Amino acid sequence: MRLLRYFVTVAEERHFGRAAERLHIAQPPLSQQIQKLERQLGVDLIDRSRRPIELTDAGTALLGEARLALTHGERAFATARRAATGHLGHLHIGALQAAVDGVLSYVMRAHRRDYPDVKLELTELDTTEQVTQLVEHRLDVGFLRGPVDEPSLTIQTLIEDPLAAVVCEDDALAEHERIAPALLGDQPIILWTRGAAPTTYADVEELFRQHEIQPPIVDESPRIQTILALVASGAGIALLPTSFY
Repeated sequence: MRLLRYFVTVAEERHFGRAAERLHIAQPPLSQQIQKLERQLGVDLIDRSRRPIELTDAGTALLGEARLALTHGERAFATARRAATGHLGHLHIGALQAAVDGVLSYVMRAHRRDYPDVKLELTELDTTEQVTQLVEHRLDVGFLRGPVDEPSLTIQTLIEDPLAAVVCEDDALAEHERIAPALLGDQPIILWTRGAAPTTYADVEELFRQHEIQPPIVDESPRIQTILALVASGAGIALLPTSFY
């Protein structure tokens, strides 16, 4: 690319001295570089016997293609730089259902506005699957529920998402705006299964431990819709992240 740029400049100036000034190099090295290009191609590109210098037929043929090559080369370099700075390419995103239904739509809309040439590919995954795929570089970014103990990942908190009690509308606790954990001590509890939501399951266990309560666990389900249906039927109380409402 450098040799082609030198050749195009000499061809445009028809003078080694002016071309050297334009390229900010000395004239002898410029002449040597053009000779190097001629040796690589096995042809004479410039008729040096004329003043001003003239292109040979081979030089004329090369000039147009060299200009195209330089244009495409600069475009390729610019494309590579844009991709390296996140302005071009693909972004593979993993997200919890709660994030898909909540904050993610705003984040993705803002990203598309600022980086319109980046294609966003979204996959709904639980926290454990996201951590695995992030570590294996199959995901670029994940929207998951912490805490995550993985030193190779950079974690940033976007929103606080505390637990909320989900109760049937005719339950006595439905009248409370806030429910003290102690009131849950003898309430039947429906859990989101550990496999489907390990961090939420751990949060619920920690809540019970901190407040020294052991409410009866009457059911567990991996599906939010099933949990809500059980609560609505009066089967028990569920503890779910606030983002589901």
